[in-house]
Amino acid sequence: MSSTFSKVAEELVEKLKTQDLTDQAQTYFQDGKAHLQPLAEKIQEHLKSLTDSMQGHMKPLADSMQTQLDDLWKQFVEQTKALTSQ
Repeated sequence: MSSTFSKVAEELVEKLKTQDLTDQAQTYFQDGKAHLQPLAEKIQEHLKSLTDSMQGHMKPLADSMQTQLDDLWKQFVEQTKALTSQ
């Protein structure tokens, strides 16, 4: 009976240690998350301003390119019509 009691006591101690380690890991994880959250928010703000800036620079370029492509297409169509009407 003493052996069974010792075994049960050891198992209980191991379970408590495991639970304590789990609690410590969860606390460590939550603390890390709390420290990283402001950094993540700053990075997100910087990325947003960067993408807004890039869009501001790229839109005129894309519009210009679209205009040039439209002009090329019109020229191609006109030249094709001229060749077929000959």
